Amino acid sequence: MGFKLSLTILLLTFSLTISACPAPASDLVQVSEYHGDEVKAKSGLVWLGLFPTKKENQHTLRKTRVKITIVYDGINDEPGQKTGKKITIPDKEEPVFLVRGVDSLKPGPVETCKYKLPSSTVEQLPCGTKLTLKLKNSKTYLHVKGSKKGDTISNCTLTLESNGRKQVIYNEKEVGDSGTPKLLWAGDLDGDGKLDLFMDTTNHYNISRPTLFLSGKAKRGKLVQEVAFIDCTGC
Repeated sequence: MGFKLSLTILLLTFSLTISACPAPASDLVQVSEYHGDEVKAKSGLVWLGLFPTKKENQHTLRKTRVKITIVYDGINDEPGQKTGKKITIPDKEEPVFLVRGVDSLKPGPVETCKYKLPSSTVEQLPCGTKLTLKLKNSKTYLHVKGSKKGDTISNCTLTLESNGRKQVIYNEKEVGDSGTPKLLWAGDLDGDGKLDLFMDTTNHYNISRPTLFLSGKAKRGKLVQEVAFIDCTGC
């Protein structure tokens, strides 16, 4: 009787421990090399990659398997050391990003916005930028504001506006002129007909923070919600 009771308690405790474990958080990476502590991804797992296609204004989400290779980190490693992590995939095309753990994302075609930035700024979003991002069934405006003085920008703010709603998705009291955010991709990733964004929400020239915003995860009254990001340091 005592053995059965002990076994029952043990199984119940194990069950409660499993159910109490938090769900795995969403994760995001790009095909690149990282400092070792920046990446928690493991080799062999299946991710969703956002890949380009030959069709205009269209990407595709498809599954791929990530491989992590330990490599020499030219910034942090001593001779003979290897602490860096290189992310590769078997696909020939390089994805815009790889994401895992976002339940609303499914494989399939993805409508992509056609947008134009000033040629002198490439991907950066300087103060005064106003972008119109159009999808088939929606139109969203992205405004960038701030006060520039020398090489510094004060109160750098990015605001989305659509259908009478406004949302600030980035606000920094002070950033360097070369460390402003970048728009990396815009389109309808989760298939709800509304704008999703992939941006570098950096505030420093030597730091990047690729970030995924999804409309389908937006809270009430909002346009998008940050669902995944990765912090990366250059030097």
